Amino acid sequence: GDDDPRLLAMDAAWFADKSVLDIGCNSGRITRWIASTYKPWRIVGVDIDGRLIGNARKSLQKFAAKLERAETPTGQEDTTKDQTPIEQNVENAHEAKREQISANEESHNT
Repeated sequence: GDDDPRLLAMDAAWFADKSVLDIGCNSGRITRWIASTYKPWRIVGVDIDGRLIGNARKSLQKFAAKLERAETPTGQEDTTKDQTPIEQNVENAHEAKREQISANEESHNT
């Protein structure tokens, strides 16, 4: 968690209210930490390893459940319904990578 030395090098201004892409997110641990600590508007983690993406999805389900339980402060509009879920972004990125690999294989076979 917080004992990773990479986290000490990060600045909240890099992430707060911004759209963030974590390339090579592995299991998504750092991605989730950034999401919960710095509150980016949106964060997407991508990785080429499908096994790691699977691990990230499992962890993300637990993380998302915690977010859903959090209450919206009284008098504020819930804007989460208008945002794309992180899990869907991970799935879309993984699918796009599969399509890219497939297209590259087809172009080499012709």
